[in-house]
Amino acid sequence: MLRKMLSVSAGFGLLALLSSPVQAQDVQPMRVYEGKLVVSFHVAALEQAGLQLVNVEQTDDLESYPDLVVDGEPMLFRVDGERTDLTVLQNREGNFQPYGVLGGEINTFGGFTLQDIASGASVDFNQFVVAPREVRNDGPGGQFDPDYFYMMTADDDVGDFQMCYVKVLFAEDGGYGPSPGGPTGHSNVRLRIKAFDLVVTENLAAKLGRPDLTDRHLGGGQIDADFEPFGGRWEHPEGQNMFTPYNGVGAPDSSFQGGFKDVSLGILNSITQLGHTGTFPNGRAGLSMATTSCNLGTVNVPWLQANNVLQEDHPGIGMNLFREADYTVSGQSISRFEQVGVSWVKHGFFALSNSQCIPCQNPSNGTFLGVGCSDTYGTGNNGDRYWLGPRSEWNPHLGTWDADNSFFDGTPAGDGFRNENGSGNGSVDHRLEAFDSDLGDTSANYYYEAIYLVRGDEDISNNIGSRECFMNWNGFSWQFTTPSSGNPLIEGPALSKHWGDTRVTQALQDDPNAVPGDPSDDGNVVLAVDVTDLGNGTWRYEYALYNWTLDRGVDSFSVPAFGPVSDFYFHDTDQEAANDWVPVVNGKNITWTFPGVNLPGHKVAGPLEWGTVYNFGFTSIYPPATHDAALGIHEAGNGGDLLAVETRAPTGLSISADVIAPETGGSVELIVRGGNHGAMIGALSVNGILVNPLILTAMPVPFVGGEATLSLAVPPAVSGLDIGFIAADFDTSVVQLSNLMTLAIQ
Repeated sequence: MLRKMLSVSAGFGLLALLSSPVQAQDVQPMRVYEGKLVVSFHVAALEQAGLQLVNVEQTDDLESYPDLVVDGEPMLFRVDGERTDLTVLQNREGNFQPYGVLGGEINTFGGFTLQDIASGASVDFNQFVVAPREVRNDGPGGQFDPDYFYMMTADDDVGDFQMCYVKVLFAEDGGYGPSPGGPTGHSNVRLRIKAFDLVVTENLAAKLGRPDLTDRHLGGGQIDADFEPFGGRWEHPEGQNMFTPYNGVGAPDSSFQGGFKDVSLGILNSITQLGHTGTFPNGRAGLSMATTSCNLGTVNVPWLQANNVLQEDHPGIGMNLFREADYTVSGQSISRFEQVGVSWVKHGFFALSNSQCIPCQNPSNGTFLGVGCSDTYGTGNNGDRYWLGPRSEWNPHLGTWDADNSFFDGTPAGDGFRNENGSGNGSVDHRLEAFDSDLGDTSANYYYEAIYLVRGDEDISNNIGSRECFMNWNGFSWQFTTPSSGNPLIEGPALSKHWGDTRVTQALQDDPNAVPGDPSDDGNVVLAVDVTDLGNGTWRYEYALYNWTLDRGVDSFSVPAFGPVSDFYFHDTDQEAANDWVPVVNGKNITWTFPGVNLPGHKVAGPLEWGTVYNFGFTSIYPPATHDAALGIHEAGNGGDLLAVETRAPTGLSISADVIAPETGGSVELIVRGGNHGAMIGALSVNGILVNPLILTAMPVPFVGGEATLSLAVPPAVSGLDIGFIAADFDTSVVQLSNLMTLAIQ
């Protein structure tokens, strides 16, 4: 603990001893003398932990705190100024100096008792204390988030709650009036310590006789404090470095334009349950996770919050949970990679200036993520419904959010102000939601994933990553663990790293030569397939389709079948049969199509939206070969209405095209695979209606290297038509027919 490390002697003598290029006048120690402390326990978390609050003595009320934003049931306590000396550093711009918690503590008036319902064991938090924890950061490679605090009973010096992932700042207008008799000049700016998670320590778990409570997240809170300059001697805690070294990357005066914008997901950990509804094993869990973003580029990145005024330029964070499990089909084991959890989007606010990836070069006031700097949101923060909005409002390809008529906009719509505060939800709604029945399979592998959406980011490959986790039901709630050994953060979509015989990432592009992020195009999908020989003359085909950043969505999935298929399978993110995609076999293809049923609710599926995996499966009498899958695009826009993705499907004669949504005036190359003699190609349908075949090849096109190709010019006369093509393997007569392939002429 750092509770008693400050000297009370006058002067700044030790400043001169700091081995730093920063001058003494660049920082000023500030000591807390008054304020308010909010503790907000999640009601559902307490219930599921078998705990309750008794003997609550609040010493302040919500009326004095009109702009308070916390999730849960807040309790307010006044700071005891006579016994409080928490001291932090303020830089010359008036901002909190990163890694600048010097020591001291905050003491409170009032308190509460935390009691185990079953045993009656209790811990008295009357006049509880908040103090910084001893940590080492030393720049990169140190603790995930060095400004940790403990909350503890008045007679404890170990720590009962760890206050994780804190955001420390000097804020304009702390949300309540100036303290009577306080120093002048500080009435409109306060030290704010916010957005932290309250996590049970081993010490508190032992006091309650409940070792199973260790590392349990129970709530969060916020501190707003008045402060005054500290005139005594001080030194920075051993093992911490508030002035991270300059390493030549970026520059302290980096701007917002003219450089390379690249925000990465740097750290992912601490998936946990925040709420639960229903009766196990038929209920639903509301989960969250901790994420850290890192500015690896050469420009600052705006981080403007959608609070009172709906500012749009900030990041969004989507959270997912996947399960890789084995199933039995026809007596044989097969594998599937399925999505079992999906969240709304967390809207970012207030960027920290830590150095958890590379040294922070340009600390900010929270309105931007400076070059080299990192920012962390804890599990409570990422699960706070005040900051969670629908995925449909974000364009994942461009990393943008439109505030007009958004969920936050509320009523009146379009006024540019926030009218919705996220209240009135159950403990699961909008969070990373998963069904009990999808969790706790001890034979399965589970991966949780986070994806950052950043306006204009030039390298989306590192915005997303995943880690493996395990969970078990302890009788009250789901307990998650993230192994630290052999379980690093893996960049990229979880599907593209963990499952399948083949995995292909494909972009929907209007211009094949466009650079990534070109606004005239759309985003990417990932298609993985796992094929199993069932040993009885049949093969099982399992597909997992991940919409990574395709804003326009997908509403159909088709692959060649060539013959009898059976045992159709489909999986989305809900348990509703009414909106399941419907399989149809037609023209030697099998196609699943969204039925157009849009159901109300929080965790309901539909067309395949970004950040989501759907699954398709069937059994065939044919072994696999390389073919193209065709994806139907849900909304109109640039790049056409179909997207071809290479995959594996039953062997047979197949026809595909290098562009399946060609424009008039351009050209398209038709590709036939799986033949042995020569390919004859004809047009068979227009807008889904069969016509007399129009043979396009005067002579069979020979197969070379397993392929026969035919290049066609696209005349203006066919604009807007969907034309179906079919191929035949031709010797002196037709040997076999291909699937039917449709070109959507633009």
